[in-house]
Amino acid sequence: MSNTPLPQPDAEKRRGFFRPRVWRWLGIVAVSLAAGVVLLRLNILPDTGPVQPGWIATGLSAALAFLLGWVTGHTLVWRLAAAAAPPAAALFVLYTPPFWVLPLLLIVLAGIFWNVRSERVPLYLTNRRTIDALADLVRDLPQSENVTVVDLGCGLAGAVHALAVRLPDVRVVGVENAPLLYLAARLRCGLFGPRNAEVRYGSLWSEDLGAYAVVYCFLSSEPMPRLIAKATAEIKNDCILVSNTFTDLPNTADEVVLVGDSRETHLNVWRF
Repeated sequence: MSNTPLPQPDAEKRRGFFRPRVWRWLGIVAVSLAAGVVLLRLNILPDTGPVQPGWIATGLSAALAFLLGWVTGHTLVWRLAAAAAPPAAALFVLYTPPFWVLPLLLIVLAGIFWNVRSERVPLYLTNRRTIDALADLVRDLPQSENVTVVDLGCGLAGAVHALAVRLPDVRVVGVENAPLLYLAARLRCGLFGPRNAEVRYGSLWSEDLGAYAVVYCFLSSEPMPRLIAKATAEIKNDCILVSNTFTDLPNTADEVVLVGDSRETHLNVWRF
């Protein structure tokens, strides 16, 4: 592999998930909730008509959260999550749900974000333009047919499903160890996916990367140095490791593919 330095991700993406990004998102939620409370306390909202002032304040608070998420560069999923916080808080205060709702919510969140704390890997979703670029990389392999592609931390298996449809001669495997995400991905590919799509439960660290021609991941900057070391030890000749945006520092990738989407996504490619 070449060690020629290549363009780096921006500073925010290099610092990873757990440092400024989450704290900024929590700050957005706190500011939007506080703004809604202030609007109610000031009594400046109309108190006539079918919509009560409390719900007007909740709607404005949700809109503010979404706008702040957009201004600070959060993806659509995180913007929607921030916008959902004020209505959720209002419903919780108004209707006082049964005692089992909070434990159930915690279980659901744990099932989705099971591996976030241990592996520093949030839920990132691969968009269509990135999947198209990844499919082109697979087609450019010397052995573009009858090969196997793996998506490490496949989430809801969107990339697995889409790649399997685009590349019917390629076997596409997703690996996921967040329980609820795995179940959703397994159902998605089992019920609606083509036969060349497969989802497995397991950790990316226990997966033998030598079994694949293309190893794809959309993780965070935190695990990338360790993953590149694992790939160097296991991946065979004429095979590639592709990381969506995140890389090691300094970047030792052999190639950077600019996707050209609104996220400014780039694929870092290591060739073995």
